Amino acid sequence: MIREYAVDPDVICSDLNIFQRFLSDFGSDKGRVIGAIPGQWYKEFERRVQKLGLRTIAKRKCFDDLGKLNTTSLVARDRKPLGDTAWLDKATSLNEEEVFNGILTSAVSINENQYDYFNMLECCPDNWEIEQTQSVERKAAELACAIERSLYLASKPVLFIDPYFNPLDDDYRLPFMEFVNRLTSGRFNVKKVYLHTCEQNYDDLAKRKNRGDLERGMFENIKPLLPEGFIVELWIWPNKDIHDRFVLTNHVGYSFGHGLSEVQYQDAINVNINRLGETSRAGEHRKFSRSAGRLGDAITVDGV
Repeated sequence: MIREYAVDPDVICSDLNIFQRFLSDFGSDKGRVIGAIPGQWYKEFERRVQKLGLRTIAKRKCFDDLGKLNTTSLVARDRKPLGDTAWLDKATSLNEEEVFNGILTSAVSINENQYDYFNMLECCPDNWEIEQTQSVERKAAELACAIERSLYLASKPVLFIDPYFNPLDDDYRLPFMEFVNRLTSGRFNVKKVYLHTCEQNYDDLAKRKNRGDLERGMFENIKPLLPEGFIVELWIWPNKDIHDRFVLTNHVGYSFGHGLSEVQYQDAINVNINRLGETSRAGEHRKFSRSAGRLGDAITVDGV
């Protein structure tokens, strides 16, 4: 549900109409992130935008939009400056190390994954149109696979929010560990997640969970499964503050309609996984990153 592209600054900033199309095409909330070439990506684009001859207000708007992409939709590939290397040569070299979903430039070479951004009607990368919502079976591997690329590209700790999460229950533990395993094999080797949940006081004793149950489950059932050095920090919230299930990275966020849990019976309803707009992702990320409202201290476990 998210893809990474290299975008040629000379092409994007060659014309105001092309630049505006670029701004409408890209953004993690639209499913397209940018592999940063060169390392000083924002400065390189800023310098070229200066040459578009925009008036002050329009120029400020362009810089604001670039700043948003730089914050949420830029993914490190090579932090080095170009030097004497041509941009396309650098992009082609990096593509050989790890394939982009497309190199958007002024040339077309399908074998080298290059596409002419001036004329995407005739030839564009496979799967250019990216779905906002995906329906998957409620199986651990399917849930994690749907957002695997987003976990792979995460460069900061990921937030998991689920009011019903119970580490004592396989239906919750198995999907969570699928997410963790994909995160640890990512480009940036993230070593921590934050898990946010709440206590449940059901009449059905089998569904009840209090702080003691959560602590026991984290130490007995989650800790032994964690990769070495990986940390999970679980926070408990009042029930009124958590209603939906989310997975939030520093780039993109997803809501999980019917849940982040696996089900064992046949004909279970599929889960609709929806990629959030940036305003929603940022709002949820901000809410759960603040300590205000949490109940007690964190329950922290780490892999050994």
